[in-house]
Amino acid sequence: MDTAFNKYLQKILKSEAFASSSKTRDLFTYLIECTSKGIPPKETQIAAEVFKRDLSENDQDSTIVRVNVHNLRKKLKYYYLTEGKNDDVQFEIPSGRYQVEIIRNNQKGKQRIKIQNLIKPLALLVYFILISVCIISSFFIFRTKEKAGSAILTHSKIWKGFFEEDKKTMLVIGDYFFFTEKNSDFQQELMVRDISINSSEGFDTILYRNPTFSQKYKPANYTYLGYSTPFALKELMPLFDNPDFEICLMSQFDVKYLLHYNIIFIGLYKTMGIFRHYFKQSHYEIDFVKNSINIKDSLNSNIDVLTQEGQPEGLHDDYAMVAKFPGFNGGRIMLICSFHDSGIMECAKELADPASVQKIENFVEAKYGQVPGNYEILFKVVGVNRNDLNSKLIHVYKTDSTAVFLNIR
Repeated sequence: MDTAFNKYLQKILKSEAFASSSKTRDLFTYLIECTSKGIPPKETQIAAEVFKRDLSENDQDSTIVRVNVHNLRKKLKYYYLTEGKNDDVQFEIPSGRYQVEIIRNNQKGKQRIKIQNLIKPLALLVYFILISVCIISSFFIFRTKEKAGSAILTHSKIWKGFFEEDKKTMLVIGDYFFFTEKNSDFQQELMVRDISINSSEGFDTILYRNPTFSQKYKPANYTYLGYSTPFALKELMPLFDNPDFEICLMSQFDVKYLLHYNIIFIGLYKTMGIFRHYFKQSHYEIDFVKNSINIKDSLNSNIDVLTQEGQPEGLHDDYAMVAKFPGFNGGRIMLICSFHDSGIMECAKELADPASVQKIENFVEAKYGQVPGNYEILFKVVGVNRNDLNSKLIHVYKTDSTAVFLNIR
């Protein structure tokens, strides 16, 4: 590769976005070398030569390659939004390919250059046409997922850990588990909801303890999603690209997922299922009867009580929490939860907006001098008719780094 291009390559490798990850630097260097030789690298080759994975494990090899190349693309975008915004030369890895392209910025605009020497003018024209078609097609297929703000968010301190690991992220939706009751008065089955039961396994546990219940109750054939679910997903899903995330209902959540995924839970406090164990170590204690939050200090003494007021169908306030803490095998867990739909929708919007995330980070840094790896933040949200209007940050705590679920019985 030309020495002028190599200068920009070395600048990238030494930048903030790349300096902390030798794995990303090795991957980028390898793709550059393969492209300069005119040899399009295959996933199995990348898995073996960069990540030292057994070629026989094709599925796992493909996953780790796709995830890391996806993260590499995001780091490049972040670099060109920050340190490299004035670079005359830019490197790009088109979606769906592992070959690196060079783009030269000059007074005539952007000019794409193949790394492996020169190509014939006609071939260059065909190449530009194909790339343009791919870019336009990708724009309509994937909408606006690749907006610049997403690249900045993936490097934020609030989100740190969710876009840097080999793990996929699973969005877990807090759905409503119901069971049916045979009612002789109405001569039909009635739907019953108990917030302490939010899965078939939980229902089976109740039947095991009370065998006679099976004569009267049985699980419903389906669950219900809250009003806020599509609005929250609309905000958060653009941060991820297939196949980098999956979606699961809380009622279908298996604890083994904690071993293999980063987890983002989105739902009401009463739909949290196993994640309610988090409050055993939290500064926030949820009272499901009074719809209130008891705020505790480090000595576990109450220092304030916040009570949710108003009905979701009218003007009301809500108290929403965002908490981040360790999972298993190096994974991370984030909880986005509240009493009503308005709190979830507002938090999702705040976490998906770069300017709002910066305000959150400033709020946390004002108390601790930095954004800790594990935290819990409380928002007061004003809503009307199940929709959010605005929010205010009111509390933040640095939390223990111990995994929440180690002592589950």
